[in-house]
Amino acid sequence: MTFMPDKMPEARAFFSLTMYDLNNNLIKNSKNYCITSLNPTYEMEPDGSLILYIQAENPDSDKESNWLQAPKHEGFFMVFRAYLPGKDIINQKSLY
Repeated sequence: MTFMPDKMPEARAFFSLTMYDLNNNLIKNSKNYCITSLNPTYEMEPDGSLILYIQAENPDSDKESNWLQAPKHEGFFMVFRAYLPGKDIINQKSLY
């Protein structure tokens, strides 16, 4: 998932991308169950974009901070939340 520099989610408080199993439980994995701007551990690209890796296998040690580990053989879904969202999110304008 990529957010371009001029299309970052506008959340005046914070945003999060959280992964759940099909029973609405948080996915248990070796890393975090979510990526959030509240306590950002992700790294921005040199051009100001944000690339998130949503996959079962570790993408590489230099990309691990942007990795949201998905299960290998189970269904899942993700929820993006923006707390105190900006106008583009409220008006449902594209973020990508």
